[in-house]
Amino acid sequence: MIKLVLKPTSAEMDVRLIAQIHGWPFLGEVPAGPSNPRQIVWAAEDATEITYVEDTVLRQPYLVISGSREESVAERLQNGLEIYDPTQVVQVPLANLGADEASRLVNAAALMAPVEFNIPFYEFFGGALQHPSAEVRRAAIFAITYVPWKQFRDLLLTIKTRDTALSRDIEIVVQSIDVHGWH
Repeated sequence: MIKLVLKPTSAEMDVRLIAQIHGWPFLGEVPAGPSNPRQIVWAAEDATEITYVEDTVLRQPYLVISGSREESVAERLQNGLEIYDPTQVVQVPLANLGADEASRLVNAAALMAPVEFNIPFYEFFGGALQHPSAEVRRAAIFAITYVPWKQFRDLLLTIKTRDTALSRDIEIVVQSIDVHGWH
């Protein structure tokens, strides 16, 4: 499975156009519901599927490519879309960005982070938790639910004692992940 997170300059219509150009048949759409995001699915070549997902929590669209030809399909999509590069995102100094742009990068990083613990991503989220804007810190707190590495638990609890404005948010996230499990 390959996940591509779209930059704000790329949209659903761009994905539809690329699918049409390559002759990838439309398979269907799942509307957003209380427990699922909106999804649009196309069949690419050799039993490979492309799913466009609108994450309603992070407000971030992304693509999931799965199947036997996922790498070549992902490459074709990357050639026609503007997507975030995971290695570049985690190197961006968030303190130099405004709250909206920094929050957008935090949300994108949450979707791109590997399942296994990764130091560059950990440091990126750690920096976001120190951002001067409460909006960015809140985005990082909730983004961690997508990347529930056990290493974040102690960090969140430490920040909870210093960041009283967001201590309740941190408490909610830690309790939630305690119930659902840390990686």
